[in-house]
Amino acid sequence: MTQVEPLIVGGIPLVRLSGTVTERSGAELASKVMGAIFYSSHEVRPLSLQQPRLADKTPP
Repeated sequence: MTQVEPLIVGGIPLVRLSGTVTERSGAELASKVMGAIFYSSHEVRPLSLQQPRLADKTPP
């Protein structure tokens, strides 16, 4: 059975997986991971704020 242990470091959710993976697909595992993250957070605001991946460096 896959054990999912969510950790929140600096507002960013991280996950530690352990045990045998028993889910039949990646979608089932992703659902379990996302559920663990969701239920571990008691805050009403998002865990991490969206930030642009690349700085906007368009020429004038």
